[in-house]
Amino acid sequence: MAPHVPSRLSRVRAMAEAIRDFLGENARLIASFILLFMLFIPIGVVCYHAYPSISSLVIQYTKMKASKTAALAANKPVLRALLIFRNNAKVVATMVSLGITGIVPVAIIAGNGLVLGMIVEYVRASGLGITAVILSIVPHGIIEVPGICIAAAGGFRWFLEIVKGKGSFSERLVRGLRSAVVGFLISLLLLAIAALVEAYITPPAHANVVHA
Repeated sequence: MAPHVPSRLSRVRAMAEAIRDFLGENARLIASFILLFMLFIPIGVVCYHAYPSISSLVIQYTKMKASKTAALAANKPVLRALLIFRNNAKVVATMVSLGITGIVPVAIIAGNGLVLGMIVEYVRASGLGITAVILSIVPHGIIEVPGICIAAAGGFRWFLEIVKGKGSFSERLVRGLRSAVVGFLISLLLLAIAALVEAYITPPAHANVVHA
């Protein structure tokens, strides 16, 4: 058993270094995606009133998904966490795998901010108050949003490497893919934590929003 210890430790160190390097190299890119997300929240608020028919469809679809998850995992927080994680993992997998296009991560982050803005205004207009909004979003959102934005940054970094990276095309492709994979793994870790928080802490407040 002893001979395997150094190799395991080296793999752990290598992964830790890869995470550190990724976060250091992409700090501005991650911050930019978080800012993009935040900027589209007020746009979503405006769109809620400017395009009521579209907003209604978005709200109903969101409520349907939330209700479906709640029904499948009634009184089963572990299952609820797994379902939430699965849904979010699909989103970040899409951003990473199609990050090479450049536009997909941007569109998904902006779209998520837009939808959140619509939901926030819907809750406010329903008379539930800002407290309900905060309690239904913030506990898991402070972990989930950075997690999703890290995946977006990883996917977009792949695009940037292809477009203006150094070396041959194959070198840029592999280097960008490696960055995207590291971002994806970091994102999954954060989303797993966020899913547990949403399943065990958020539900009492979230239920009021879903059924408003």
